[in-house]
Amino acid sequence: MFPKEGPRTDAAKSRFLCFYCGKEFRSGRQVLGHVAGMHVGKSRLRETTISVTQLTPGQKGYLAAFLDGEGGIQITKSLRKNRRRRLSLHPVVYFTNTNYEAIRSIRDWLRAGVVIVQRDKRGYRPTYALHITGIRNITQLLVALQPLLIIKRRQAELMLEFCKSRAGPRGEEGRGFNPREVSLYRSLRGLNLKHRGKLSANSRITDKSRKS
Repeated sequence: MFPKEGPRTDAAKSRFLCFYCGKEFRSGRQVLGHVAGMHVGKSRLRETTISVTQLTPGQKGYLAAFLDGEGGIQITKSLRKNRRRRLSLHPVVYFTNTNYEAIRSIRDWLRAGVVIVQRDKRGYRPTYALHITGIRNITQLLVALQPLLIIKRRQAELMLEFCKSRAGPRGEEGRGFNPREVSLYRSLRGLNLKHRGKLSANSRITDKSRKS
């Protein structure tokens, strides 16, 4: 059951809702940060590590087809203020649908991910999106699904290379993004924009990456 929403703000500016408390945000990434800070400790979200070993061949096929048709593999960009390393790249794999039962089933199978709700200002039904984040989670998921992908197989290859690079050792203060990682971000973004006619609904779910 969708939780009762809090006070509404300007719908044109805050169309993304936290599924767990109804708070509104201007972007999907803001919702992810909110959930990580406010809800992950609660029992219903404690399982944050993805699980793919228990998936049946039928479930893997369903997930691959769903990701090909109504999902996305993206790296979004942000520039952080007052940071020594301003550039930040955010990998995400997501599944979207207006039917919550389908999204809930996928989360039950994977035992991880955050649900975001996008309210359509034109009066259509809200869209539910299950976001899978984290290098390890994304790697496990795409390794399992990549052989079955058709439309987004190349996107999966680029994302896996990005995740492999980011999984390397880091210093105490982390490390910046190397030229190859930035190139992978641009290549993946270019592929998604090339198919934006098919992915227009998906591109609205994460952030305004076309302006990045």
